[in-house]
Amino acid sequence: MAVRYEPQGRVAWITLDRPDALNTFDRAMHNELHDAWIAFRDDPDAWVAVVTGAGDRAFSAGADVRGFGQQVAADDRRPMGPGRHMWETRYDWDLQGGLEVWKPTIAAINGYCIGEGLTFALACDLRIASARATFAYPEVQIGIPTIAGAIRAPRVVGLGAALELLLIGDRIDARRAYDMGLVNKVVPHEDLLAEAGRWAERLARNAPQAVAATKEVAVRSQAMSFADALRMGEAMRKIAGSTDDAREGVRAFREKRDPDYHGV
Repeated sequence: MAVRYEPQGRVAWITLDRPDALNTFDRAMHNELHDAWIAFRDDPDAWVAVVTGAGDRAFSAGADVRGFGQQVAADDRRPMGPGRHMWETRYDWDLQGGLEVWKPTIAAINGYCIGEGLTFALACDLRIASARATFAYPEVQIGIPTIAGAIRAPRVVGLGAALELLLIGDRIDARRAYDMGLVNKVVPHEDLLAEAGRWAERLARNAPQAVAATKEVAVRSQAMSFADALRMGEAMRKIAGSTDDAREGVRAFREKRDPDYHGV
């Protein structure tokens, strides 16, 4: 297995599990990671996901270069109908390619976070980095353009910092990544998973419908006018506000106690 999916209470732990290959992406990992995200997305008891890399060296060092130049065989991809070709590949197969998951996600970055690995981390909502972590988009240095990363990075760190990563291609350390807003927090290496778990448990104390609606408005509104985004958001507020959890939240606030949310 290239990916481990391990639900623990309200938190799903997703681990890229190819440590001997620095958790680089091959076809098996793409397919298994897709399945893991679908399992998380569709599980009503899983409210937060934490993703990390197996081993002590890498979150993910990007694409498996051993697959470069290989012809894509039809039986190696998910069914897409007759007559499909490489340039028609669905890019929403993975989270980093646009798969919509409105539950909160945390990347626990434990080492090399390179190329597609960095795009994957940027696709998560929150990023906590080990002090040992390093980050880079080195593709231009070997004559390959970065596409999904070039779309995602400016939305997270702004255009100037994104172009530093994308056009120079050199590695940066965790402190520089924090300074440019690429990661939310840097912690000692040995504290990484515990810290990610604390963040996940804190997120899981919030009402999941309200969290999902807030996340979706924040993401979708980036490509909308303020008026359109506000109209969409108010409609979603009414839907989320009609849930049992919304009523429980108000009751708990008035009674000065912690709310007991159930995701309904």
